[in-house]
Amino acid sequence: MTRTTTWSLAATALLVIALAAFGAKSYFQSDSPVPRNEAPASLSGAAGPADSADKVRVNLAYEGEGPEQAMVIELDIDEGWHVNSTPASLEFLISTTVSARSGDRIVEIPTSYPQGKKSDVSLNGTMIELYDDGAQIRLEPDEGTIKAMEDGETLDLSVRVQSCSDSGICLAPSDIQIAVPLK
Repeated sequence: MTRTTTWSLAATALLVIALAAFGAKSYFQSDSPVPRNEAPASLSGAAGPADSADKVRVNLAYEGEGPEQAMVIELDIDEGWHVNSTPASLEFLISTTVSARSGDRIVEIPTSYPQGKKSDVSLNGTMIELYDDGAQIRLEPDEGTIKAMEDGETLDLSVRVQSCSDSGICLAPSDIQIAVPLK
């Protein structure tokens, strides 16, 4: 290498180091600290990365009698958080959905999702619709559903959610499981 090339490489390396140090200094001396209740999991002391199940739980209730009784899943969402409605307002958002299995079979259950609530959040010119605490999803088994569940011991429901804080922090999606005994 020539002396000029060596000096150019050294100057470039110093510039990269200076920019990295400046970036780290800006990051750690930011004027907008992360609120305590919204710290990333790696900073909050949690055992693993935060996901939507940390902010959302589900409760199951029954309406009616017999095998065709309706099941109502109520979302129990922490204050200051919400989940996307179904359908999601934009293609890239993750809808709240319910899927079901009995044994090794996928079970199609007629499902009614509530209308999403319009939020103050707008992305790409679209107002985002969401579900807050207390939103209810209704599953209404029909004859086909009941037949598909005949041989199973349990009906395994999976509620897929992605929770986001009202200030715009979204967590990884979660599949929250509910095991419904069939016998």
